[in-house]
Amino acid sequence: MDPQSEPIRSAKVRVVGKEGLFEGKSTVRASKKADSGDESLERRGVDLQGHSDAQWSESVSDMTSVGEVGVISSSKSGYEWVSDTMWKIPTKFADAEGVRRLGSPSAWVRKGSKVNIEFLPCLPSERVCHRGPNGDWFFIYTCVLAEIGVRFPFTRFECAVLRQINCAPSQIHHNSWAYMRAFQILMEYLGESPALEVFFFLFQAKSVDRGVWVTLNSHQGRSVFCPFKPTYRDFKEFYIKVRSVEDSFPFFLDEHLAERFPLYWNKRPVQCLRVEELSDRDADLVEFLFLNLKGGKVLNTSEVLKWDSDKESVVGYFESKIPDCNTSSLKSFFKQRAEKEVSSSQVVKIEKGNEVNKPAERKRPVSLKRLRSEEAFGKKVIDLTDAKCCGREVSLKDVADFTRSQEALHGFNGTEDLSSLWCEHYPFSIIADEHFRSKADLESLGKVGKVAAARYMQVEAARLLCISRELEIQAVEEESSQHEKKADLVELEKSLKLARDQVVLKEKENGLLIEENSKLKTKVSQLTKDKSELENKVVELCGEKKEAEVSKKAHGFEMFAAAWDRAKAQVELFVPGVNLEKMDPVKVVYKGQLVDDDQVSADGSDDHNPQ
Repeated sequence: MDPQSEPIRSAKVRVVGKEGLFEGKSTVRASKKADSGDESLERRGVDLQGHSDAQWSESVSDMTSVGEVGVISSSKSGYEWVSDTMWKIPTKFADAEGVRRLGSPSAWVRKGSKVNIEFLPCLPSERVCHRGPNGDWFFIYTCVLAEIGVRFPFTRFECAVLRQINCAPSQIHHNSWAYMRAFQILMEYLGESPALEVFFFLFQAKSVDRGVWVTLNSHQGRSVFCPFKPTYRDFKEFYIKVRSVEDSFPFFLDEHLAERFPLYWNKRPVQCLRVEELSDRDADLVEFLFLNLKGGKVLNTSEVLKWDSDKESVVGYFESKIPDCNTSSLKSFFKQRAEKEVSSSQVVKIEKGNEVNKPAERKRPVSLKRLRSEEAFGKKVIDLTDAKCCGREVSLKDVADFTRSQEALHGFNGTEDLSSLWCEHYPFSIIADEHFRSKADLESLGKVGKVAAARYMQVEAARLLCISRELEIQAVEEESSQHEKKADLVELEKSLKLARDQVVLKEKENGLLIEENSKLKTKVSQLTKDKSELENKVVELCGEKKEAEVSKKAHGFEMFAAAWDRAKAQVELFVPGVNLEKMDPVKVVYKGQLVDDDQVSADGSDDHNPQ
């Protein structure tokens, strides 16, 4: 499976920060901007360190130009949140010779990928937490590539984890990278796509606001992998810059020029403590893993990470360590769960006395209790367990959807159009002074007083809140109705396609019948023709028969006449002078007289015995 095509779902995780409960998602954006006829990529909006573009520009004067590698800060200005430890660690790759020792950058590119990268040396004053002004490179620790086996471009899952915890690649501890990579390998071995929900059900990111590397740790009682290295100290100075080669599209941007993951260290990483919700399939997958890892059994991360170089040995390791944990066993487990869910369905009575089968609700292995770490940090966590609005339960997804839908409306969007109310340079005060602060209006406002004006604003705000909420509910219902209509339309299209297929089939059958009918007509026509020919032959034969009969009869008479003449001649020879004139060859002697045959027949006498 292509790592860039793996489906990644957004994880619903409980995260705790200074603003309370929210979903951790990177909001870094990039856009194209024309500069002296050349197109370059420029970061827009408010960055995740808490600096606006204006604040960043003010600090440029304190930066040192380094040519192609960009501009970096030589002071701690704007980086007060970073631990002092980080400033004591310069990189070992501060010159071209050090970069050359890494070998060809293509060795660290995923097989089959068309990404072209290059490594850049760092300045002696540059630290791993520094940002680049143009957003065209980022830091990476070389051991993440050489020892853990991470390759460019990052997989969709890796990008999703980085976005979820709002961290740059170099901001995550190397053991955490090892957990991410081992989890992906295990999922590939099981034939499953890596899911954020499952990953953050197993691992948590806490204590993320110390200005050092963010570490992912296993939840208590949910360990699947042992740490890659118990003590990981020999990596801190081995960080380097990586970017796409010139004239090549940056592999860390998507088709909308948005960053696939945060490129630089962020002031506010997201503290992910637990998963709010697991799908039934993910819950079954977690249960399957723990059934095969019971008894405190964990997988050796170092052995698992050999997957790319020696896949057979890793498969052998899995088969020996967890013999019943494989693709076929997992499919059988899913099938058993599905059959069990169907067999344990409950019969629920509804109106009109009808009955329907309703599957029993699944118990998911997700703890909804408040973690001690939340109380220890003293952070405010919003509890939405019993919250309802308009008779409807309010879920964390509703809150997150509400927040996401407002991202584009709150603040400024970075546009240069001064007529836009979302332009940061829009002259609100000037417009208000010129058009909305007339003397008469100010006098009227002075007469009613601030208290009345405040109450008026409360009334209008409440009314607007009521109207806007109702419009929102109606819009949601309309969207839901549209989704249902779309679903119905899809079903109708399926039915129409089926009907069309049936029509095509009937037309095909009808064509075959027409063809068969045509053949039969042709055969009938041929038979009719043959019949006509036979009838003509019969008529011809009948004529020939009649002619033969007439010919036969005439021949008989001729023979009879010839015989008569012979007999008459013989009589005259033997009886000279006899008178034979009264003899008639066509008559017979009957009762002493010459009579016709008809008379003899009428009397019933025998021709051969005439009287």
